[in-house]
Amino acid sequence: MATEIQARLLIRDTNLGRIADELLVTDNLLLPWDEFPLSYQIPGDPSLRKADLEQQARLQAEIRMQDAECWRDVASVAHSLAMLFEAAAV
Repeated sequence: MATEIQARLLIRDTNLGRIADELLVTDNLLLPWDEFPLSYQIPGDPSLRKADLEQQARLQAEIRMQDAECWRDVASVAHSLAMLFEAAAV
């Protein structure tokens, strides 16, 4: 059972690493926009900035989903382990 928990945590870490890489790319795409006050006209298509911000929001949501799924799976395995110990104690 402990190996199942370790495997699930490894999957979570792998997924979060991938998401972090994607977030870094998105952050770098937004850097030119962040360097100028909003009142200035900056080169580039504002719809691209909007798309980058939406991608960033999707990635943040994916991080939250990965965390929730991981801890749900870990709790399920821990519950199964507790049931096993309880059955063995009887």
